[in-house]
Amino acid sequence: MYFLSISLLVLGILVLIVGVVWMGIQAFADHEYWGLAYLFLPGTWLVFSYVKWKKEKVKKTFVLQILGYLFIGMAGIIQALSNTRMFAAKPVAVETLPPPSPIVSPSPSPSPSLELKLTYRQYMNIGYSAYDRGDYQTAMINFNRALIKRPDDEFALEALRNTENTIERLRYQRFMRVGYSAYDNGDYQTALINFRRALEVFPEDYYAIEALKETERVIKQTNP
Repeated sequence: MYFLSISLLVLGILVLIVGVVWMGIQAFADHEYWGLAYLFLPGTWLVFSYVKWKKEKVKKTFVLQILGYLFIGMAGIIQALSNTRMFAAKPVAVETLPPPSPIVSPSPSPSPSLELKLTYRQYMNIGYSAYDRGDYQTAMINFNRALIKRPDDEFALEALRNTENTIERLRYQRFMRVGYSAYDNGDYQTALINFRRALEVFPEDYYAIEALKETERVIKQTNP
């Protein structure tokens, strides 16, 4: 589900960028006033599409933008469904928990000899709560402690896997986002570094591979 959602997201962004840029070119080609309005007035693309609908190129750029928004929306829906599936495994009964002890320099994999004062259910609930607020390291610690209480427990294992996948996904998205931003600003070396880091997280990722190839190609052209 994750790869499908990220693929749709990246595809939607790329299609949307092409549609926006292409329509901007069409607006300036029609008249400079249209072009300036397109750049500075939100919603002008809808008005321009309506007024110039008879032009085939305008129709194509309009469709590209709609497809871009559609792909991005589908990616968001798939990701939301994926997160819903993860939390479907939460225990139905929720206990009132004592405040957890502060965790100093946490390690994702606690030693089996660690004194565990809470119950399996309490560690799971603390882990879910930490995940909900984006504290993924604390979530991992408590899911691991739940596993010490109940080795091979399917709920704890699934929660731990999902948390690890979320951490990796966020790292990948951060590297790709920084890479795309650097590429757009002409900082190709920074883009190159971040696309490579994204590939270290997901070595077979199509979009990171293509982005890396494109960046290397531009670097060769600018530095023959």
